Amino acid sequence: MLRDFLPGSGRPEWGKGYVCFKSISEKHGIANYWMKTSKHPMVTTMLSNTYEFHRDKFCDLILEIVNEGISYRKRNNNPILRREIDLINAHLIDLEFKIPELWDERFLNLLSVDQSERAKETIIREKSKEKIAETQSNQYREELHQLYALFIDLWQDSNRQSAGIKLQNLLDRLFQISGLIPRPVFRGQVKRLTDHSKWTMRPT
Repeated sequence: MLRDFLPGSGRPEWGKGYVCFKSISEKHGIANYWMKTSKHPMVTTMLSNTYEFHRDKFCDLILEIVNEGISYRKRNNNPILRREIDLINAHLIDLEFKIPELWDERFLNLLSVDQSERAKETIIREKSKEKIAETQSNQYREELHQLYALFIDLWQDSNRQSAGIKLQNLLDRLFQISGLIPRPVFRGQVKRLTDHSKWTMRPT
């Protein structure tokens, strides 16, 4: 899991200050565990010997490899993914270690997501939006149908005063489901308006 997080020993042309497995082993005082062989067995030997003989340095070593690996892989357009850290955490649990920094949700959320996984999440999210929109549209049409049926009943109602009150409620609901904000009850205003005994016609 950690082999591709950093270069092995680096190259002379990189100059001083570059970070690699060798430089990290020197920093943590375990340079004698970095053997001159191919990269994979070198990393394996370093980790195995540190785990067996310097357990007090093991977590710090892993954490620094991960932190430096994030910068290294990002520079090489191959960012470390959350699923990689999840696998490392699982392996560490098997070794009876748990590094709090690698379980921090804020840290994990900053890691890049696999593009294929990102695409799947986007598709799922869009389908969910479409389904919600379709459901809302169906609910809107169904309620419109019910309001229309109620309107027909009110039109045929012989009690016109009662029908008028119910019509007000019907209109309020129609406004609400259409995204409008109906004003409070206006029966008092209508009554005052209709109480006038004389009307003045505006000239045309």
